[in-house]
Amino acid sequence: MAQAIGVLATIKNVKFVVHLFILREVLKIVNILSVQLQAKSATLGKSASLVKGIISTLENNRSSDHFKELKRSRKEPRYLQDFDVTTVTGSDDDLIRTKDVKSYWKIRVNAFFPILDVIIINMKKRFSAESFQIATSIENLMKMDFEGSSFLIDHYKDVLKVNTEDLKCEMTVFKNILNGNTEYEYFKEHLTQQVFPNLFKLVQVAITLPVSSSTCERSFSAMRRINTYLRSTMSQNRFNELGILNIEKDIVVDVEDILNEFSKTERRIKLM
Repeated sequence: MAQAIGVLATIKNVKFVVHLFILREVLKIVNILSVQLQAKSATLGKSASLVKGIISTLENNRSSDHFKELKRSRKEPRYLQDFDVTTVTGSDDDLIRTKDVKSYWKIRVNAFFPILDVIIINMKKRFSAESFQIATSIENLMKMDFEGSSFLIDHYKDVLKVNTEDLKCEMTVFKNILNGNTEYEYFKEHLTQQVFPNLFKLVQVAITLPVSSSTCERSFSAMRRINTYLRSTMSQNRFNELGILNIEKDIVVDVEDILNEFSKTERRIKLM
């Protein structure tokens, strides 16, 4: 009971309401980027323009004019629309009814601007210029563009011991093999370490660089759905196998292959 009273007091606090409306306005913009990055086919290179657009939008919104737009006009009730109302019971338009100009500026300086500043700074730190360069280089590497992927090549050539001259020849040959096909399975089938040793190393790095933590979060969500309270006695091996089936459910599996493997095993059932 005491905890509920404390939560209710916090919700009724003016500061809580102010921050709630500000965050609602800001997170509506950030959510656009969140949806884009959570897509399974999302890459940072493809999302670069969207990230820059989100940051620019937040920077433009950090102004007195935009802060004034965070208001909500109180609508006249339907049953009074046919009457001339000459008296009101409260402030008719302000979102947060400030008593004077000083209170208004205090809300803007202590709440609105700091929230935007924190989000903008962290987005610039998370999506740095170097991150965008690497992401763009990865996109160009998968297209077998040697010049466009030079930043990634220079970044890893010493660590991976890549010969740039041989790499350029390998990328030229493999580009003709791909013939515009960029499917992962096609890469896996034709890109071998014996034939394309330098390109193989760089592609391995490119496909393992994560864009975000969405894939990891999906794995934890799948674990929670599988290991329910009714399945608390499940063994670790069974849990691992069910988790792999759920997480990697997009991989197409041939049922005939599974049946053939299952038929090779000895299966003796004791009837007595």
